[in-house]
Amino acid sequence: MQNSDKFEYTYFAPSAEKRKRIESIRREYEFNPSANKMKRLELLDKKVKRIPKTISITVGVFGTLILGFGLSMIIEWKNFIWGVLTGMLGLVMIGLAFPVYCLCSKKYKAKYSKEILRLSDELLKNEK
Repeated sequence: MQNSDKFEYTYFAPSAEKRKRIESIRREYEFNPSANKMKRLELLDKKVKRIPKTISITVGVFGTLILGFGLSMIIEWKNFIWGVLTGMLGLVMIGLAFPVYCLCSKKYKAKYSKEILRLSDELLKNEK
């Protein structure tokens, strides 16, 4: 006959490393308004800086490719006039890369400045 007064259980405790990993995962899913605001602020800052860089680098790379095409028109195809015109177009594009960066940077700063300032003010007020 079985003894019904008997109770058995098994206790399991995670190791210290597993516990730290579990707690770090848990913190990612806990609601923390200031952490969410900080992440949003960092994302906006990266967006304001990354997009103008990407656009200006793209303009510069295409300008370099067009310049190279113009040079190859001169050297390989002996088409001097069209090669010079194409190369000049490439040089103009290379020269426009920095002004394009400045213009795009100004545009994105104006677009996101209100939200960035609002978030940074909220985060600074929470610190005090």
